Amino acid sequence: MLNFRKKKYKYLIILKKFKNTNSFLSNVLKVASGTLLAQALGYIFLPLITRLYTPQQFGDLGIFIAMFGVFTPLLGGKFEIALVLEKDKIQKMNLYLLSAVITLFISIISFFVFLFFRDNIISILSLSINQDLLFILPASLLFFGLYQANKYLLISNNSFGEISKTIVIEKIVNIGSKLIIGFFKPSSFGLVFSDLLGKIAVVFYTYFAIIQNKLYVSVLKKFNKYEVVKLVKKYKKFPTYELAGDWFDSISNQIPLLIMAFYFNSVIIGYYVFANSILKKIIMLTSKSFGSVYYQKISEIKVTERNAFTSKLIKNLSIIGILPFIIIAIGAPEIFSFIFGENWYNSGIYAQIMSPYLMIFFFLKPINGLYRVYNQQDKLFYFNIVNFIIFSGVVIIGGLMKDITLTIKLISISGVLVYGWIYFWILQKIKITFLDFIKLIKKYLLISFGFLLIPLLIKIFNNNDVYFLFSLLLLSIGYYLYVYKYSKMEVN
Repeated sequence: MLNFRKKKYKYLIILKKFKNTNSFLSNVLKVASGTLLAQALGYIFLPLITRLYTPQQFGDLGIFIAMFGVFTPLLGGKFEIALVLEKDKIQKMNLYLLSAVITLFISIISFFVFLFFRDNIISILSLSINQDLLFILPASLLFFGLYQANKYLLISNNSFGEISKTIVIEKIVNIGSKLIIGFFKPSSFGLVFSDLLGKIAVVFYTYFAIIQNKLYVSVLKKFNKYEVVKLVKKYKKFPTYELAGDWFDSISNQIPLLIMAFYFNSVIIGYYVFANSILKKIIMLTSKSFGSVYYQKISEIKVTERNAFTSKLIKNLSIIGILPFIIIAIGAPEIFSFIFGENWYNSGIYAQIMSPYLMIFFFLKPINGLYRVYNQQDKLFYFNIVNFIIFSGVVIIGGLMKDITLTIKLISISGVLVYGWIYFWILQKIKITFLDFIKLIKKYLLISFGFLLIPLLIKIFNNNDVYFLFSLLLLSIGYYLYVYKYSKMEVN
């Protein structure tokens, strides 16, 4: 008993030292824990939500989010990001108010645009979306912009615990609203309105946190327009280069979906949006964590060590990521039908087609930091332009052919070529060639195929979904137990 108490006391001392000397890691863990919990809640309740709402309703949500994404980079003029850099409390509040005023202005303008021109917008874009949803857009923009300003004000105070809580609160309100509305009267409006309620909840919570942390400083009496002009000049790169870059990146992701909505109905869009979001969530669960560590490490180590370190990263990504994408490639329709309901079989087909392109994206996402390390942001900007043109072009071609399957095949092929080009171009900076890449991933590519051979044979010759899915689950567990035992993970 005495030894136990000594050990417990020893661990408490170690933990206290860890908190004091690793505040950066502690803050990262605070935010990461909230993100992980929110993601877990999303996955737990998603199968229930997909059985309450139809693909058409998810399609309307997807179109709404695409339109929302076009406006979001403009909110606050990016001055909210500068809150973290500004040290003077009065000037910080001037920046905060400036960001909030810009957000309010954009929201009001969008309200009147949709009030008077909603029919024209829907007609020009040929959107099969409920017009009432457009009136929620200005409110969503307002509360999202206000939350961003609140969030960065809290970040400037190192209140990362509050940020973590907002992630969970938004997800709980969002999911809870969707379930309640879905049980009584499921609709596109219910999905979009639930998203708005989540934003409203976190705005009020962050306001409460700001007051509790005494971050508000009264500047209205001391407000000086000349001081604001000085701040605008001081942080002029934020509303210019930062905003322009973010906006172009956003429309590169959103415009192709709106083009697709021009040619196809909201049911088809719903299938596509859902498949794409599920695959992107799989990517973000792993590659985002690797990418954060990689970017920090690669900028510190010697140039001569970057090749070996990146090679280890690629090998570890192959250990984790190849198997899930092969599973999606051979069994996504059956998996989607079983987990999310029979209505989502077509989403599984679309996921199946997109799996090669998104596997390339899975490997690319963590090493994006290389562009910053080698000061190649301008090249990445040009790549994004090419990416936008090609993806928009293939969607138009598929739309003109009135064939959604062809459209998604063209998207997948283009994604493999474009992202493959981007990926191997930057890898050449650290002397990793295409053949080197194949050598790094081939071992676990072959092992993955070996473990999935039995499920593949069951699907081809037996065509029994229960046996197929059970064998997939069993052998996937077997694969990860195997690599856990015999493979050394060299990058944490």
